[in-house]
Amino acid sequence: YIYYRCTKKLKPCTQKYIQEPVLEQQLRKIISDAALPQTLAEQWNKWLDRDEIIEKQTADQNIIESENQTKILDQKLNTLLDGYLEGTIEADIYKTKKNELFENKVKLQDQIVKLQTQGSSWLGPMREFINMAVTGDKTARAKNNADELCSVGKNIGSDYFLTNRQ
Repeated sequence: YIYYRCTKKLKPCTQKYIQEPVLEQQLRKIISDAALPQTLAEQWNKWLDRDEIIEKQTADQNIIESENQTKILDQKLNTLLDGYLEGTIEADIYKTKKNELFENKVKLQDQIVKLQTQGSSWLGPMREFINMAVTGDKTARAKNNADELCSVGKNIGSDYFLTNRQ
């Protein structure tokens, strides 16, 4: 027999243990209740496809704007260098302004790389959640799949509490 109980990590606990079959049945109900019908999943995936297109367009636009700002900073750096070489700008002022412009350029370049590589970080986990929710009812009805139940339970919820063996 396997029993689950509070680990008493935070403080002494008065909750009683719960048997594994009872806990498993309760988890099956939670997963079954959270299951998503296929028709809703298709609609949600259509929304995600639309949002992915919008986010891609926004990212492309932000990349173009950042590249334009980088070109402007390059022009300013060249103008500053020309002024320094002609002797119209003092060395201290040149170094200070050059460092400021160069830092801005590096930030813009980092932003461009981030936009190109990361894209929308929330779309993948959302698709996984939808797929998990669609298969949740099937998983809840299947027998001898405690590991899969645990995985689904972690994906559809968190911070479960046992109170009065529930």
